[in-house]
Amino acid sequence: QPFVILVTFITLLVIVTFGFIFNSISLIILAKKRLRQVGCDVYLLHLTIISQIGLWILLSRFLYMLFIQIYNVENIPLVLLRCIFLEYSVRIVPCLFDWFIVFISIERAYMVIKDVHFTKVTASKSLKLSHWIVALTYLFSII
Repeated sequence: QPFVILVTFITLLVIVTFGFIFNSISLIILAKKRLRQVGCDVYLLHLTIISQIGLWILLSRFLYMLFIQIYNVENIPLVLLRCIFLEYSVRIVPCLFDWFIVFISIERAYMVIKDVHFTKVTASKSLKLSHWIVALTYLFSII
């Protein structure tokens, strides 16, 4: 059993390390306001943030489970509360991730359909609408 846990931990650390590096690069690029011209860029920014949060939640869940197995924890209500919070977080992150992927696909399909008629005004409206959609998506997913 310790070998399996060690292999899982090393694999998880590799995934989190590479994910952190690539998500950081994406955040650096997408955080520049002048690069976010359409709604799709806003969704990509939030997708990167959610990916980063998801990686840290996954690592913390693994470490928490390991901690609970190794040490004798006597505060059962606190353990239960943390388990519920981690499980809720692990379930909400993929949901948000999927919604942002769908919004990116819809935005890109809209751009293709509009073709040459996709102007600065249309992009501005798309950008404003995307901020509202992102806020509502977070709200409804958390609820």
